[in-house]
Amino acid sequence: MNAKILLDYLRNCNGIMFMCDLTRKHTLLEMTQYVDKLRRFKEGMDCPCILIGNKIDIASDSASRQITNKDMITFTNIWLNRCPILETSTTQGKYMEEALSILLTQMRSAIHPQAHRDSPRESTRNKVYSRTNFNK
Repeated sequence: MNAKILLDYLRNCNGIMFMCDLTRKHTLLEMTQYVDKLRRFKEGMDCPCILIGNKIDIASDSASRQITNKDMITFTNIWLNRCPILETSTTQGKYMEEALSILLTQMRSAIHPQAHRDSPRESTRNKVYSRTNFNK
């Protein structure tokens, strides 16, 4: 992506979905360059975000999976201020609506912090969402 376009997006964004491919470890490792740019243009990493591990349909085969939940938790603890984590399948359309819902909830909390601080909802910080959270 053109660096100027990326910087314009980062300056004006209200929320970010970071996505890695669960079958390719380098996609998580290379994400640090985008997080670095984001930190430069968003004060203190205050921009709501979610880390999405994509391709759960393929990664269900343990031989294909290269990124574990532990890898994603470690990454978010170091780079993304313990943002929520969700595994999805864009091919099958699994859990993408939930990912958007989680991000929108965070964005509303950033805009109206008092309303959400008094809300009985649990915090999304450092929460790993799994398929079982949404099958109820």
